[in-house]
Amino acid sequence: MFFMIRLAVRNLRRHLLRSSLAAGAVAIGVAFCMPMSALMDGMFQQMFDVMVADKVGHVQVHHPDYPGKGLLYDTVDDLDDLVAGAEALPDVVTVSPRLFGFGLAGSSKTSVGTRFVGIVPEREDALGSVADKVVEGAWLTEPGTMETVIGVDVASKLELGVGDELVLIGQAADGSMASALLHIVGIVRTGNLAIDRGGAYVHLSELQDTMALPDQAHEVAIAATDRDDSAAVADGVRALPAAQDLLVQTWSEADPTTATMMGMQTGYTILFVGIFFAVASLGVLSVMLMGVMERVREFGLLKALGLTPRQIVTMVLVEAAVIGVFACAVGLALGGVFDGYLVTQGIDFSVKDGEGMTQMGVQFDPVIRGVVNAEPIGIILAAVFLTTSIAAFFPALYAAFLRPVNALRRIG
Repeated sequence: MFFMIRLAVRNLRRHLLRSSLAAGAVAIGVAFCMPMSALMDGMFQQMFDVMVADKVGHVQVHHPDYPGKGLLYDTVDDLDDLVAGAEALPDVVTVSPRLFGFGLAGSSKTSVGTRFVGIVPEREDALGSVADKVVEGAWLTEPGTMETVIGVDVASKLELGVGDELVLIGQAADGSMASALLHIVGIVRTGNLAIDRGGAYVHLSELQDTMALPDQAHEVAIAATDRDDSAAVADGVRALPAAQDLLVQTWSEADPTTATMMGMQTGYTILFVGIFFAVASLGVLSVMLMGVMERVREFGLLKALGLTPRQIVTMVLVEAAVIGVFACAVGLALGGVFDGYLVTQGIDFSVKDGEGMTQMGVQFDPVIRGVVNAEPIGIILAAVFLTTSIAAFFPALYAAFLRPVNALRRIG
């Protein structure tokens, strides 16, 4: 094999410009696909953070009827036992109970329908990154002062800011009127349009008192150490005594639409890389075919000296592999530079007024940064060797089955 490699390098050097053009075309493909893949992974990661990490968690627990009906009365009752039991499970990072209350959020000028989310701030902070998305003011601190953090569009509609008061009016679980005077301490832009356009965060204990649902929650979100641990954690929660009559779902079961989108991540990479390298393989094919046609007499002489068709095929494929190795080395170096820029600087995709793109209820950050994963790079490198091998295979077969007599006469 070492002899074949030396022979392949010698043959490629005989037509250095043509070999360099073929390798350069493939290298540009690698250098182009790497940042595109990183940018795509960055978008999927941001979608996962907004729709799963911040919103759903890796595992969710509900009253069996709540996901379908969303009734105020369908709550998780044994909340303390469930939280304590889930926290004791392996691979569980945090357990965050949530209570939802719908009502009117009013200012002195107008009102808007709002979904109030009761949370325990320190638990929610360990679950996701909502606290880091406060654009004005601060995040919730300690209960007892009726604090609220409202969505950026809610603040705009009500013409309220940090330090202003907001009135909550709704119906409590016991049939009475639920009302509270809340103090706005922060304004948040989560990227989740349901929150940004019509949501507000308050302390769990204060919303429980307002909605007459003491020690109850509509949802318990659980964060695992990794999303791959979701199924194991869900099984552990289902085995808890406090969860026997409850609905326990992994994030993919609770939000199948997002799960479908996330499942297409690798498919998008394969499709994109496949289209690009299908075009690039034509360049490799033309170079290899031209090289074989110019060396017809040489192949005829080699066959006359005793080289088998298998050895000739191997020789041509090794030449293609050498081109692939060189192209990968150059492409990885260039692609690494582009990836570094995307990871540190990102690309500004502002649509209007500094806002990012919107898709599936997710508003992306205006500047999307790349995320470099090993899997897409592996797919790109595999595509290089696959396309160069396929492109070289047919010229190799042509050379392998030349008749020595005809080849030495330069008759193809």
